[in-house]
Amino acid sequence: MNQKEVLQATERAGFADLNGQIMRMCNILKPSQRTLNAVYSLCKNNPNFACTEEQIVQSIGYLCDGGYLAIDHPKGVQCLDDLSGGGFGKIRLHLTAKGTQLLMGALSDPCIDD
Repeated sequence: MNQKEVLQATERAGFADLNGQIMRMCNILKPSQRTLNAVYSLCKNNPNFACTEEQIVQSIGYLCDGGYLAIDHPKGVQCLDDLSGGGFGKIRLHLTAKGTQLLMGALSDPCIDD
């Protein structure tokens, strides 16, 4: 592997780790507490995992596009484009049936670390 391939593999591993972390967070939060703000705060305050706001937004976008999470907002996933500077507010996230299957191990996704 050359240096570029190593960096790409590292980025993919970090993406999968963050996706898995977000899914697990959504699973342990009560539905009334499952907001973009709560997930963002938990990700940013985890001392074992360094990530940027952009990485969190990309992960949530991937999880929504994959059908694992749903965003309760009139714009749907497009509302993520308007979130800058911590404007996550109280936008709610919902685990879908596919997301629950993923968490239970019935499904797997190479971009989500379990």
